[in-house]
Amino acid sequence: MYKNISIHPHLYCTIVINYYCNKLRKWLRRYGKTDKMQKNMCRGMNSF
Repeated sequence: MYKNISIHPHLYCTIVINYYCNKLRKWLRRYGKTDKMQKNMCRGMNSF
């Protein structure tokens, strides 16, 4: 997908994490989990 673009590894990781975070958020919303839990998960995943 990003094969032809020389992209900063940290930025690439952030893109990937945000992508999966959004998928996770949709899944959590479907199963009625709290917004706070979603935000904490995403914040934890992004602080590397």
